[in-house]
Amino acid sequence: MEAATEVTLRAEKQEKPHFSIITVTLNAGDALGATVDSIRHQSFREFEHIVKDAGSSDGSIERYVRTEDGYAPMVVTKPDRGIYDAMNQALAHATGQYVLFLNAGDTLHHPEVLIEVARVAAAAPETGLLYGDYFSDRMRMVIRNPRRLSDYYLYRTTLCHQCCFVSREWIEKLGPFDPSLKILADYDFLLRLIVRGDAPARHCETIVCNYLGEGFSERPETAELLRTETDIVRARNFTPAERLRYGLLWAATLPRLRIWMMRSPNLRPIQRAYLRAVNAWKGSH
Repeated sequence: MEAATEVTLRAEKQEKPHFSIITVTLNAGDALGATVDSIRHQSFREFEHIVKDAGSSDGSIERYVRTEDGYAPMVVTKPDRGIYDAMNQALAHATGQYVLFLNAGDTLHHPEVLIEVARVAAAAPETGLLYGDYFSDRMRMVIRNPRRLSDYYLYRTTLCHQCCFVSREWIEKLGPFDPSLKILADYDFLLRLIVRGDAPARHCETIVCNYLGEGFSERPETAELLRTETDIVRARNFTPAERLRYGLLWAATLPRLRIWMMRSPNLRPIQRAYLRAVNAWKGSH
């Protein structure tokens, strides 16, 4: 039976920080240390770091999540029913203007990330989503995101949530992640935000994070669940006419062939060439 206890520790309260950075973890070991280190060394200090731990027993929380050098994390220890339930639990403690989910093992790309995103936010205070680019550890290259998010682009794919800063005001308006979705609750939220909610979005010309990848959604055994949840999320957020139109356009791009190509470990040079071409296309849109 799930324990009813929750332990919340915070060294000091920072009133209304600019950013809330949320890290969900369970026995992440040294990967959690890398994430914390990248956050702790940010030059922009108007942030809070909320670490949602499901009850780690590997000592990683005690070893890495400590108050030092002006870094004062908040640790929320409570059982959860999966990553999206954990993310929702952490959101209940967030007070920042924008929220970033940075998983254990993922890191902010450089010490100036938060100040660069803050500058963009200051120039467009009404923005519901600020998003940048990311470095893929698996592919060893930068992955660019388009300057504009069209509905068709979001039908075809999602954004890496580790490079997305979402307005807490919009989160409160739309509600939390749907924990009944095991893989694509973040995709569902993005569609609710941009496609259905028509929230203003702005691209930041910076590399936000180093994305570790190879998570639950990328495992071969979850492929069928991924297809099922993709259909569910698209049905929720696009009209039948949009799904027909975008689906036909998508089918013409041979998606199954490209997915196979991108998941084949022996085709890494072809994968990089393909991604470079996609980056060039995104840079012009």
